[in-house]
Amino acid sequence: MDTRDKSNAEFRNEVNEILVRHETSFDQVNATLQVVLTELQSLHTTRPQNTNSPEINPFSNKESSHQQNPHRHPINSHQHHSLKLSFPKFNGDDPTAWIYKAELYFEFQNIMPNQQVQLASFHLEGIALQWHRWLIKFRGPLTWDEFTKAIQQRFSPTDYEDPSEALTRLKQNTTVAAYQEAFERLLSQVDGLPEKFLIGCFIAGLRGEIRLDVKIKQPHSLADVIGVARLIEERNQLQKRAPLPIRSVPPPIPASVLAKPSANPTAGVLGPAQGPRLPVSSNTSFHRITNQEARERREKGLCYYCDERFVPGHRCQRPQLFMIWDSPITGSEDSVLDLLEPVEEDVIPEISFHAMTGTEHPQTMHVIGQLKNKKVILLIDGGSTHNFIDEAIVSKLALPVNREKKFQVMVANREKIDCVGQCRALTIHIEGYPVIADFYIPPVAACQLVLGVQLLQTLGPVEMDDKQLTMSFKEGNTSHIFHGIKPTSLTALSDKELYGLHGVGLFFQILSVGSSNHFSSYPSEISSLLEQYSSLFAASTGLPPQQEHDHHIPLQPQTRPISVRPYRYPYYQKNEIEKMVQELLQSGLIRPSRSPFSSPVLLVKKPDGAWRLCIDYRALNDITIKDKYHIPAIDELLDELHGTKIYSKLDLRSGYHQIRVREEDIPKTAFRTHEGHYEFVVMPFGLTNAPSTFQSLMNELFHPHLRKFILVFF
Repeated sequence: MDTRDKSNAEFRNEVNEILVRHETSFDQVNATLQVVLTELQSLHTTRPQNTNSPEINPFSNKESSHQQNPHRHPINSHQHHSLKLSFPKFNGDDPTAWIYKAELYFEFQNIMPNQQVQLASFHLEGIALQWHRWLIKFRGPLTWDEFTKAIQQRFSPTDYEDPSEALTRLKQNTTVAAYQEAFERLLSQVDGLPEKFLIGCFIAGLRGEIRLDVKIKQPHSLADVIGVARLIEERNQLQKRAPLPIRSVPPPIPASVLAKPSANPTAGVLGPAQGPRLPVSSNTSFHRITNQEARERREKGLCYYCDERFVPGHRCQRPQLFMIWDSPITGSEDSVLDLLEPVEEDVIPEISFHAMTGTEHPQTMHVIGQLKNKKVILLIDGGSTHNFIDEAIVSKLALPVNREKKFQVMVANREKIDCVGQCRALTIHIEGYPVIADFYIPPVAACQLVLGVQLLQTLGPVEMDDKQLTMSFKEGNTSHIFHGIKPTSLTALSDKELYGLHGVGLFFQILSVGSSNHFSSYPSEISSLLEQYSSLFAASTGLPPQQEHDHHIPLQPQTRPISVRPYRYPYYQKNEIEKMVQELLQSGLIRPSRSPFSSPVLLVKKPDGAWRLCIDYRALNDITIKDKYHIPAIDELLDELHGTKIYSKLDLRSGYHQIRVREEDIPKTAFRTHEGHYEFVVMPFGLTNAPSTFQSLMNELFHPHLRKFILVFF
């Protein structure tokens, strides 16, 4: 609006006219919105009366379904439109449960019978879907009854699989809850069994410590049996977790009280006590052992109950009855509980790190012994609580192993590992001294046998000489000395010794740090020869000349240019690729390219740690016509060496790069990196016909001398 030539009155009148036009437009829009709002409210009011439920029943509307069953579910019929139920899927597992859920869905959604099979087929998966395609192909459309019978015949257990038989053979292996789940799974497959029979089957499959208590309660229903079994299982778990009570030394008991047999707390429920009882007459004499006598017997390694030497697994020849008596003024540190040997089964054996890895330590010493007339190496380790033996020695010597009980061993990081078993009462001779002990079998051990504190305690006072590697102790008036194996210098293992190692092994690689020695001077004859042909040993600075044998890359007819996307490289490999590409550009071996061909690049590490740039020409080689030029086999060349005595070798430096690529084939050698596109001017490594080109050139150059004193092989 131009207001430069207008007065204030004219400008004010024009503005008022514009405002009046806008107010009129706003009134029209407001009236239109009121009409639309009224229509939306009327639609919202009439929608519940005229709304069908197509998403509930995908095949028919609600009115047709209700016309078929007008009196079914009168209470919930008005709420069907607000419930969204998903049809169960079936993949071949538990067909009975799936059929039951499908029929519930049909009844709830009022699905017509002629639509039930089609709706169910939409929800088949996996092997069930494959079977359904085969069934429809050979049998055509089916009714729901025919379809369910076919599913039962295909996916239900066969006649040879009797669920009732499996129900009687079911046993509890873990918890009562898992056993109940398996029991109910089998129970759903059988019908008509009386509840008393089911109660008997469930109780018979329970574990022994639970089954007897459940029988005592005499439950009358299967639900009561399950509840009682779970309560008894929980009680047993709480009892196992409860701490053991601290036992104090009781006062001396009269002989008359000791002579009476103790009552069996389980009599009346589990029957009489197992095993015979030794009758104790009233005139039995008791021998009391004081703390001092018990301490002396322990220091000498004697049994508390007889005069024989105590070793693990020792049993007295003649049963006797002893009483360990303590004076009331003796402190708690002299109590009988401190004098008694700890029970092995209550103590978790510990094996040290040195025994696991075989390393040397001041607390360890290797000695030579004999086990079943076979030489073995024993590690005397003060860091291991018990004795251990390698599983390989057990298998080699066919030693008897106790596998009835589960044994665990604690390693250096305080973790517990399961043992293979235990070898009891093994006799080992160490420098003529017999040692009888029990040995645990850990899954991993670097030593053949380990003698721990359990055995060292039975030897009494032991003196260790770490410098001379000796261990001495006394048995009565006789002194015994064990001589350790002195460590030797490191030597390399042969391949047979390396393959024969078992257990934990430590392997090292020794690399030279200093620079390698080079010849500082050569003999005069060699020096003059090197100076005369110095141009041959100098690094090439330019491209080789074009020859008749320049490399050619013939492609199969009607093939499109090959272009493969580059690989992803770590950041440190990108630096190496950029460095190598720059060197190739400076030497003139490659040049920037605009070729439609492209092959990826990858780095391969050399044995010396450097990187080698490799071009992946596999896609290009697939469409290249293969050359049939003969390349000699190594067996043929070895036959040519008959009668020769002096040999020399000439290794060409970058031999492939001494051959040019034909100008029309240079674009086919293009490769792409993360920073650019390049192509080779010389013959690169990795092309399918490169060996043939190189062999033909060498044969032509050395043709007068071939098979006389020159052989070409690569």
